[in-house]
Amino acid sequence: MDVQPDGLAVDVARQNGAHTVTLKGELDLNSSPGLRDLLHELLDDGKGHLVIELSELSFVDSTGLGVLVGALKKARQGGGDIELSTPTPAIRKALEITGLTQVFRVADGS
Repeated sequence: MDVQPDGLAVDVARQNGAHTVTLKGELDLNSSPGLRDLLHELLDDGKGHLVIELSELSFVDSTGLGVLVGALKKARQGGGDIELSTPTPAIRKALEITGLTQVFRVADGS
């Protein structure tokens, strides 16, 4: 499934028993509502374990980070979890500065 909420390309695929959500572009004030709706829809459909692939995400702002945190809370309330996979150095730095590397499982793909 491919979705494009305002400057953010999103691809959803099933891999290794989990759904992988690949983000390409910018996750910001404009694209956050569309991603929030998609992640909540996936979680509502019983897909409690999500991997969010960040290797092609070029930018994230506080609104985008808030969407990820909200989805994580929703997943954990339902007994699931969200892993952030292969963030770029800039995205990893944003996650570290905000302390989200202590909240999310972050895999570097190595």
